[in-house]
Amino acid sequence: MGSAREARDWYFKGRQVLSEKVAAHRIDFYTQLVRLLTRMIQNERKKRSLARIEETDEAE
Repeated sequence: MGSAREARDWYFKGRQVLSEKVAAHRIDFYTQLVRLLTRMIQNERKKRSLARIEETDEAE
C-alpha cells in the first residue's frame, strides 16, 4: 500500500508535467487502489482476529 500512496504522491507533484486529463486519471486510479488495499487489509485483520478468538475458545 505504501508504494501505491507514493506513486499517487509522485503523480500529484508532477501533474504540471502531464496533461490534466492524464494526471487526474492516474491520481484517481491510485486513490482507488489505496482504498481497495485499505479495505482488504482491514478484512484480513478481522479474519485473523476472529480466528484467534475461535482458537482461544476451542482451547478452553
